[in-house]
Amino acid sequence: MLVCSIADDLLPERAHGPEPIFFRDLAYVFIAAVLGGASAYLLRQPLILGYVFGGILIGPFTPGPSISDVHSFELFAEIGVILLMFCIGIEFSLNDLLRVRWVALLGGPLGIFSPFSSLSVWAMWWDGVGFKAW
Repeated sequence: MLVCSIADDLLPERAHGPEPIFFRDLAYVFIAAVLGGASAYLLRQPLILGYVFGGILIGPFTPGPSISDVHSFELFAEIGVILLMFCIGIEFSLNDLLRVRWVALLGGPLGIFSPFSSLSVWAMWWDGVGFKAW
């Protein structure tokens, strides 16, 4: 009993359990997801668009109710991305990929190289020709 009272004095209050603010923020996230998903469904848009819109609404850079501890929800976001990639991997078919192999083999590198090269050309123009006076 004495050890517990000493430990209670040494440990900060947060070590005893999650703060109520976390649960309020979690409720904001769920409400935003439900409202965003429902509005996307009613507008016949993909649900992910509604979820993203709901996340923007409760983000720290928009007025209105927002989550107060963004860092704690970043962990949930990373776990969500991992689970999404896992679900995509489960539904992935190697036979389907082999049917469109030329599109995948050419489209993947082109999708990376094209924006990179066009941005590089634009940056060289910006630095060399366009705005020397700055």
